[in-house]
Amino acid sequence: MRLPSWIERLVGLDPVLPAPHVFALDRYELRYGSFHRTPQGWVFEASRREPLPGGMMAAGVLGGPLREPRHFWELLQGFVATIPGSIGEASLVLPDDWLRLAFIESSELPRGRKDRDEVLRFKLKRLVPFRVEELRLAATEVTPFPRQEEPKRLLIGFAIESLLTQLEDAFLGVGIELGQVTNNTLAFLAGLEPQVAADELAALVLVEPEGYTLSYLYGGELLLYRYKSFGDEAAADAAGREGAAVAGAVRRDLRLTRVFLGEHFPERRLARVFLAAPTADEASWLEWLTDELDAGPEPLGFEHFSLARTQAGESWLVTGPLLGAASIEVT
Repeated sequence: MRLPSWIERLVGLDPVLPAPHVFALDRYELRYGSFHRTPQGWVFEASRREPLPGGMMAAGVLGGPLREPRHFWELLQGFVATIPGSIGEASLVLPDDWLRLAFIESSELPRGRKDRDEVLRFKLKRLVPFRVEELRLAATEVTPFPRQEEPKRLLIGFAIESLLTQLEDAFLGVGIELGQVTNNTLAFLAGLEPQVAADELAALVLVEPEGYTLSYLYGGELLLYRYKSFGDEAAADAAGREGAAVAGAVRRDLRLTRVFLGEHFPERRLARVFLAAPTADEASWLEWLTDELDAGPEPLGFEHFSLARTQAGESWLVTGPLLGAASIEVT
């Protein structure tokens, strides 16, 4: 899969190829998985999970910085101490609402890093409601859309600078260098790569506690990415509307995306739709996807990943992004 090279550079480090040790972090828990590759596929060797104390992470639409960085470092130190062997380098997987993606169009960009970043920030500022000067960002060029106004199309990844710095410092404080930072969507897509033929248009719907992403993949490249927060719809449902607000918003978004792709790529038919959702939400999402998209949805399971066996006893929902991030490292 031609995933963006910036996922190795987003934390400000040169690209490295470490052993496949992967950490995943969200506001609820810290997770770890280790893998090794065999001729039959990947083996999931070991895993660890540690709940985070409430309030450790500041709230915000892009996540938030650690309220007490030392407390997180102490938790991480104890967590790593339970893992056999030593870990010098590792990957980190973050939620999509912490590490966002966006597409922009551009003419030829300046060669200098500072000038290039200024152009990217200017263009991103017109698309997102965030203070772009507080973000760390990087971009990679992807295939342009037909009839787009400018000659180049770029995929930008961005996250809060202060949060990334805190996480870098915490991991370095326990002797671990982060060679790669990615988000759940990109990790899942890397793990699913063997399932998608080069000439197939495929979609991944990833449901997280704070929102969901809808991603389309074609020719080994991310074609379209949309992140939607449950936001006001979830608040309305919690007030007693029994899911009607979320259901209506999701259905509208699916229809709009289907129409958009049909207008730009009328010759491409959606071949596969993968769904990664908590068990409690799966039935509703299967209904919405079946009604609104042109291919039957497939709930993700272990059979969708190149996993020879797991010795870790974890569910596919935990295993998928960890394995995907390990796949990116070795590819």
